[in-house]
Amino acid sequence: MNFYFLLEDEKSFLKVLPHWLDYMNFGYTRVADIQEVQKNNYILQSGQGVTQLVTKVLFDTIDTILLNPGKIDKLVIILDAEELEVEERKQKVKEQISSNYHSKDINFEIATLVCNRCFET
Repeated sequence: MNFYFLLEDEKSFLKVLPHWLDYMNFGYTRVADIQEVQKNNYILQSGQGVTQLVTKVLFDTIDTILLNPGKIDKLVIILDAEELEVEERKQKVKEQISSNYHSKDINFEIATLVCNRCFET
């Protein structure tokens, strides 16, 4: 199984998540690019902020995964709630995806994890 983590920020969580995964004995190896994905790998990518993530980077990421069939089993989107409620942020991401893709075209699982307000707090 292979994971693609799309993270909102470019700094804190991008630095912390690999250490947290190691601490949790995640058991997967980080690779830099989807072309390097073999077995039990994961990719970390910054969404360059919530606005950029939900208006551009999310779609670029999904397109990349679709163009590399069989490489990624689960896309995990991690972003801050900021001024929204957690479920409202999740719903907005889901709506963005469903407005641009048909569910039958997505051949991998998508999970959205929302930090209540922001990761740094």
